[in-house]
Amino acid sequence: MKIKTRYKEYDISDIIFKHLPALLSSRIAFLFLKLFGSSKKSNTLVFFGHRFNGNLIELAKWINSQNKNYKIAFLCDEPSYYRILRKAKPFDLQVYLCQNPLHLIKCFHTKAIITSHGPMILDKWSTLNKRPKFIDLWHGAGFKDRSQELIKPMIFYDGHFLPSDTYANFYEKWGFPKTSLFCTGYARSDQLVKYDADSDENLRILNRLGIPANRYKKIVLIALTWRKSEMGSTVPFDIDLNVFLKELNRIGKDNAVLFIFSTHINTSIKKADFKMSNVNVLFGTEFSDSEDLLKITNILVTDWSSIYTDFLVLKRPVIFIKNEAPFKGFTLLPSDRAGKLVETFEEFEKIVTLYINQPQKYYYQYKYEYEKAKEKIWNGTLDGYSSKRCYNKLLKIIKNE
Repeated sequence: MKIKTRYKEYDISDIIFKHLPALLSSRIAFLFLKLFGSSKKSNTLVFFGHRFNGNLIELAKWINSQNKNYKIAFLCDEPSYYRILRKAKPFDLQVYLCQNPLHLIKCFHTKAIITSHGPMILDKWSTLNKRPKFIDLWHGAGFKDRSQELIKPMIFYDGHFLPSDTYANFYEKWGFPKTSLFCTGYARSDQLVKYDADSDENLRILNRLGIPANRYKKIVLIALTWRKSEMGSTVPFDIDLNVFLKELNRIGKDNAVLFIFSTHINTSIKKADFKMSNVNVLFGTEFSDSEDLLKITNILVTDWSSIYTDFLVLKRPVIFIKNEAPFKGFTLLPSDRAGKLVETFEEFEKIVTLYINQPQKYYYQYKYEYEKAKEKIWNGTLDGYSSKRCYNKLLKIIKNE
């Protein structure tokens, strides 16, 4: 059973075991901190998001490699992921849980909270005088305009690390103080800029995903933006999921290609065992390392997802599913999509087959749109030093410089 809100659908079990305990924990911690909060801060930097991935983990890795004086922690918003991360524990990571008020109190007594989705349950901390610094890295340079409901909880932030001047202008228009906006680039883009397709990294990623090396000529990634159920199907062209996957498998067999259908972490598609020779269904709840996926991807199929803007770094073919955007208001414009828009499966099959066999046709046809979009979105920050810029700016914010 699901409960619908303005922004998302929630399973009853998630509400009972995840959201309500986290809310209660945050309020208990808040009251304690309001009465007894100390200005004493440990040399810890707390990263906070749905997953320890993307900009969060890339900046954390950089800090860990440059400055051993800082301890790195991650605050999990769900118990199951907390258990997974505690077991994996990359680079001696400290792992905290939102549903534990003692963990939240520990997070308060740190140098900074670094987020990818805003403060979430920590929104009340904006009123606490002795709070840590708050910095947001966000989770994608996308098309969606921000509503006031999403902006308001982040106005108090000390820093927003942005991909370009283009996004700084958007943030200023939304009402964020100009002094909190920093065009650092995205930390996660560095690995794509430096990526060597001929290295052993491809083999590492394929092994991690259980994909046999040298079995497929190309890999096509299908990754669509998340939409609520009433906003239309999460399957392209409103085709039944099983029919869609069978058709992909047919094209895959004909062209020695693997299709990876990657679902969003909030998808309504239920986990199932889809066994096909040329199709993998990859659930976002189980594999959320988008950068690794993009490295092995030869062709991207998407609609309004911000994964497109990351993929621009690699200069490879993109195909767009033509559908209505699941949001109102734009930052990037529909015209910033550098690639073929397809309305039917027949159109899709024709263009994907062309790019499988002649990938150079994409850049030949969309060179102008591609270069224009890349400059608008990234504006010179794709130099491999975004993590370093984020780190240097973070230190200045912590030191109040």
